[in-house]
Amino acid sequence: MDNEQILQILKDNPAKEIIKSGHEMNIRLIRCLTDNDIDGFFRRDSYFESEDIHKERKKTQSNKDLISRVLQKEQMIFSARGGSCFYEGISNKETEKLDNLFSQIRNNEPLRKWVENFAIKAFDVDPASVIFIERDVDGKPYPTYKSIQTIYDYKLKGNSCEYVCFHLTNKEAIEFGITDEDLPRLQKNLKSKYYRFIDETFDYIFKRDNDTFREVDGFTIKHLFSECPARVVSDVSLFSNNQIRLSKSDKVVEIFEAYMNDRSIRNLSKKYHGYPKAVRPLVTCRKCAGSGYVGDKLCDECNGTGFKQIRNVSDSIDIPLSLLAENTSLDIKKIFTYITPDIQTWNKQDESLQDLEKISYDTYWGTDNRKFSQEGTDLQETATKTLVNLQPVYARLEQTADWCEGIERWIMLIIGKSVYPALKDVMIKYGRDYILESTNELFEQYQEKKKNGSPEYILNDALDRYLRSLYMNNHIELSLALKMMEVEPFVHYTLRDMISMNIFSEEEIAMKKYFAEWYNLTSNEKLLITDKAKLKEDLKKYATDKGVIINTNN
Repeated sequence: MDNEQILQILKDNPAKEIIKSGHEMNIRLIRCLTDNDIDGFFRRDSYFESEDIHKERKKTQSNKDLISRVLQKEQMIFSARGGSCFYEGISNKETEKLDNLFSQIRNNEPLRKWVENFAIKAFDVDPASVIFIERDVDGKPYPTYKSIQTIYDYKLKGNSCEYVCFHLTNKEAIEFGITDEDLPRLQKNLKSKYYRFIDETFDYIFKRDNDTFREVDGFTIKHLFSECPARVVSDVSLFSNNQIRLSKSDKVVEIFEAYMNDRSIRNLSKKYHGYPKAVRPLVTCRKCAGSGYVGDKLCDECNGTGFKQIRNVSDSIDIPLSLLAENTSLDIKKIFTYITPDIQTWNKQDESLQDLEKISYDTYWGTDNRKFSQEGTDLQETATKTLVNLQPVYARLEQTADWCEGIERWIMLIIGKSVYPALKDVMIKYGRDYILESTNELFEQYQEKKKNGSPEYILNDALDRYLRSLYMNNHIELSLALKMMEVEPFVHYTLRDMISMNIFSEEEIAMKKYFAEWYNLTSNEKLLITDKAKLKEDLKKYATDKGVIINTNN
């Protein structure tokens, strides 16, 4: 763009309403999806609550725990096995250098970790923000997340930006090296008079004076990217305006807000009414004998009330026997008792919160976790129902993984081309082997496939998934189990199966027979560091030395 076009954009601010919408959406999402600025979420309803009650209600906990539970499965996108990455148009040596660059792209962490920690979270709470490629002092490019709160204007073309303009804070203006005697005296985090405008070729700094803008001399540089290095975070658009981008959690935001509001009321109710109230008779002050005075002064023990004010656990209340004799129907428990909190209301409030959590989960993942009853008895979910529930979860994971791939590919392509202009394309694929079933369900699936005579490669996959679920939190045991799956002879058959089939050699039967014994006598360290071929030879020697003893009862 020429200078005149940019000045006109700065003056007109054509995306002003879209940016404003993004600001408001970001604030709303931050409040109900994180633990930031939750005070601003609660609005006082003067008809129901006083100023003091409203002040206390704002002290409730955030939705952070709820969001973690509802979105937890998305971590599988970054932990699923498999995946690939291929660069088109560059040499193997250049490929290796790019791999090294992306393995430490930001804070010595790989690009995928950055996508997990920043990009996907921005998709939830700041959908109108942008991913922007910066360069450090050494010229090394790296991705950054730029909040919509920092953006003055942009023009979208699909998911890419034709241009983007950032409104710099005073601190950012100083860091850019702008010489302005007013800047050091101003509050650093406030917006300055300076704007950074980036198009497909240049990176500019402009200063605003009232309603006019002028370019700051010496701050226009030609960047090394093949396009404007900015991309809007969200690929989900408002139906009526595709320039307005939505969070991937857009469908559940109102449920999250209802949950936070209801929990604040529940917590406040417990705070004010959560203590049992003691019901007991007034006890005459022993010091003043109930008169309230000791001599001509107020009794300092009862403050002139004539009744005991402070009661110790050692205190006793003595009831004359004559009183009981005169009133045999006297029920002491009606005089000395506790009024307990309204447990029924609490239970209903807790149940309501649980229902909202289930609804938010079902809405986000497309599942159906309702319990249907028949003659007052809950029906157990069948395996078919479980499978039906898993299918939309897999679909949702695929959708989010596609988005992650798109963001990562764009970053790799724009940075890669700035380093090696010959780079034509980057083909990237995330692993999609998600494991959503329980360990028991996966074992049952494996057993069912064995029973039905499934091919070996299908059995291998089923057993592999079962082992990955079983040892999900123990990577050493998982590595060992997967390795032994390949070392054990004919892993899907028992010794009885092999003998009865009459197609295996004595050597194979001996290796199967003594596998468990050999495994128990071999250290885990040796099993882990020795290659599979060597372990098989070791097992074969152990079995041969033992000899073959065919016993169908084993």
